[in-house]
Amino acid sequence: MTLALAAAHQALEISPDNPEVYNLIGYVHAMDGDFDNALENYKKAIDLDEWYLEPILNAAELLVHPDADPDEAIRLCRRAAEMDLSAQELSDVTLVEVEALLSTGRRLTKMYCCSRFPRTQVGREARPATLKPPDSSSKRARWSITEAPRITRARPGKESLGKRSRAT
Repeated sequence: MTLALAAAHQALEISPDNPEVYNLIGYVHAMDGDFDNALENYKKAIDLDEWYLEPILNAAELLVHPDADPDEAIRLCRRAAEMDLSAQELSDVTLVEVEALLSTGRRLTKMYCCSRFPRTQVGREARPATLKPPDSSSKRARWSITEAPRITRARPGKESLGKRSRAT
């Protein structure tokens, strides 16, 4: 990795205010196991461009470990979640945040974790999740999460146009 670090430092000489270079240097340090220098470079990249998601996630992933600073990882993830992110990016941020929350020893509810993920999935129609109340006859009553009913698209000439059916 020394060669990669040398190349990254050359890039830094060419473009000293480029957050991508600091992110790259941080990544190389992280791969070498030098987490303090990695975090320092990720923070420099974030200082140069506070909207650059990659160093925010990289720093948060290093801070997730219970011996590091999972609370700072949570703060970084929540800050990133406020950015204009794609569904995939928001999922990545949420996974790191949930991992950080778990590493603090906090108990998480299924509802909290599910509520943080984007409501759309690639290749599927967006359907929001809904809460289903517990069955009163059950000994262990719990709330559960179900998908909203799907709207069926009937063929022309069918009477069921616009009717709803339960997703199976």
